[in-house]
Amino acid sequence: MILVAAPNASKELDLDASSITIDVSGMNGSLRRGENDKDTDCWTCPSGEGFMIRGKNYLKDNSKVSY
Repeated sequence: MILVAAPNASKELDLDASSITIDVSGMNGSLRRGENDKDTDCWTCPSGEGFMIRGKNYLKDNSKVSY
């Protein structure tokens, strides 16, 4: 097996990248889809607010930055 690096593995996070949309209409389960993050007993798509990613020097200083 030959391991190949991802084409953009050395680049920073691209904030201009377009988001993807997943069609969930064909997915079935026992939980209903919620209206927002405050709904309970359901699932929702997370907003990403407060999401932290590894900073540029994470391997040295273990710091994360807000997305």
